[in-house]
Amino acid sequence: MEWLENYNKAFLNYSGNNLKRALSEFRVALDKCPADATDVSSDIMYHIGDCLVRLSHPGAGLTFWKAALRYISDEREAMKILEKINSYGMVKRLTDYEDDYNAFKSIQLKRFLKTKISMSFSNLTEKEMIISLIDKQFQELYQDSKFQILSCSSKLEIFRSFKIVFPFIVKDEIKESSNIIFYDFSRKIRLKAGVTCSCGSGLDYSMCCGSIPEFDMFLSDTN
Repeated sequence: MEWLENYNKAFLNYSGNNLKRALSEFRVALDKCPADATDVSSDIMYHIGDCLVRLSHPGAGLTFWKAALRYISDEREAMKILEKINSYGMVKRLTDYEDDYNAFKSIQLKRFLKTKISMSFSNLTEKEMIISLIDKQFQELYQDSKFQILSCSSKLEIFRSFKIVFPFIVKDEIKESSNIIFYDFSRKIRLKAGVTCSCGSGLDYSMCCGSIPEFDMFLSDTN
């Protein structure tokens, strides 16, 4: 079993904190892993996700974690992943403040980039300026003690309705994805918070395919 050799090499590198090498070996093992070995493949996907998150690619890591949930049969193994995902459907940070900040930042960055034809920053100066503006707005928002005790869903409503006046807007209107209604025709239900996602992960839709994307998913390394 050639894939098992890669699997074992991956764990040796993972245990030694050589994450880039471990990630490479895990990916090879996943490609070669038998289709019916779902417990093993889900374990590999979990570890690929963990490597990616620790290598500062949380969005890509989440994709693998959520994919792993579709195949995990052991509830304890599933909980190991669920404990790493916050109520926004993003990677859980060390504090609620960081979770709130990352959700707000992701929403506002995506909103700004939608005003750009290239969907990217023009240069590093523009990137730093926009992020600084978002940071300042979040700090002002977070100073309100009433905001801090709100539920995640209430905070999310505020984040999505909060309009920052960005400079250099070239489009007259930014279309929000919140205006789109997502529907599962096979189950004949609207996909929204409180409904199990149709992808098979077992997660609530708002924490899975309807979650807030990590901002590394729409920012390139050069931006």
